[in-house]
Amino acid sequence: MIALSAVSAKIKEAIEGENSFRAYELAEAACHEVMKWGFGERRRAYAANMRWAKQQEQALPHVLRMGREALAGDNPDIEAFGGGESGHTLSPRMNAGWTKYYALALPNHIIYDGRVGAALGFLVQRYLASLPRFAGVPEKLQFLWANGDGGGTLRDPSTGGQQFGKLYGGRYGSRSWARVNVWANWILSAARDKAGAEWCAGPDGLRRLEAALFMLGYDFHRVRDSHSDRGADALHRRRRSTSESRITAVRSGVPQEKSQLHTETSQGGRSSPAASAQTRLPDVTAPDFRSALQEARLAAGLTYSALARLVGIHTVMPSRYENATHSNATLPSKEIWQKLNAVLFPPGINSARLDGPNAS
Repeated sequence: MIALSAVSAKIKEAIEGENSFRAYELAEAACHEVMKWGFGERRRAYAANMRWAKQQEQALPHVLRMGREALAGDNPDIEAFGGGESGHTLSPRMNAGWTKYYALALPNHIIYDGRVGAALGFLVQRYLASLPRFAGVPEKLQFLWANGDGGGTLRDPSTGGQQFGKLYGGRYGSRSWARVNVWANWILSAARDKAGAEWCAGPDGLRRLEAALFMLGYDFHRVRDSHSDRGADALHRRRRSTSESRITAVRSGVPQEKSQLHTETSQGGRSSPAASAQTRLPDVTAPDFRSALQEARLAAGLTYSALARLVGIHTVMPSRYENATHSNATLPSKEIWQKLNAVLFPPGINSARLDGPNAS
C-alpha cells in the first residue's frame, strides 16, 4: 500500500495544481507514476499511455478533469469517452492504464481490467445458472473481459446462454470500457455495504475486494474444475468432440446425410415422439429459423465462438444469425446452413433421437 499511497499523492498534487502554471507538468508526472506503478516503464502499455498523455499537450489537465467529472456522481457522462466515437473535441481515454488513474483519483472507483471483468462475468454466470429457465444476460450485468498478455489463461466467462463480450482499448473501446467500469463501481460498492464483511470494510476495503477479483479472474482453469458442474462440462466436451468429427467430414467433402425436421407416423395422423425433436434447422427464410438455431446451439452446449470455429466462420456470425435485433443481423448462405446442420445434428445424434434411448 506504500507505493499506492505515493501514486495517489502524485495524483492529488496534480489535481490541486490544475489551475497553476505547472498544471501540465504535474499532470504528466502523475500519469507517469500511475503507468510506472501499473505496468513498469519498459512495458508497451506504459509507452502507449504516456504517448497519448503527451499528445494532449497543455490540454492534458483539462482532459483528465473531464474524465473524472464524467465518471463521478449518479449520472455519469459515458459519452465523454471515446475520441472518434463521441462529439467531444478532447476526449478522455479509458483502458487498463487509465482505469488505474481514475481508481486512485476518485472515491468508490475500482480498477477494471480484463481480470476483474472476467471475474464479474463468471460470478454473474454462476448466479444466472442457478435461476430456472433464465436465458441471456441483463444489460447492466454484461461485463466485458480480456485475455492476459501472452495467452495460456482461460478468462472467457461465457457458457451456454450467457455470453460476455471482450474489452477493447484505444479510441473505439474507451466508451464501452468506461460504461462497464461504472456498472462495476455501483454493484461492488452496494454489495460491499450490504454484506458488511470485515475483510472488505474500511477505506481500503474496495481495494481488497478488487484484489480478490484480480485473483479470481486471472485464470478459470482451476476454478471451473473445482465446481460441481464437471459432468456438464464433460458432456459439453463430448458433444463438441462429436461436432468436430462431423465438421471434419464436411470440410473433407464427404457427402452428408439428409435428415427431416419431423418424422411422422400414420397412426391417426399423429406425430411420433420423434416429431417433437428438432433434427434439422428450418430453412433460413422460415420465421423460426433464428430461434431454432439458438435452441440447437444451446442444446449442444456450444458458445457463439465454439460454433463458429466448428463451422469455419467468423466468431461474430452466429450472434448475427440468431439475433434479429442485432445491428448487423444477417442469415447464413445455403452452404453455411448445411454446415450448421452438420455440426448441430450429427447422424449419430439424429439416429438416437429417432430410435429412442433403448434402441439396440
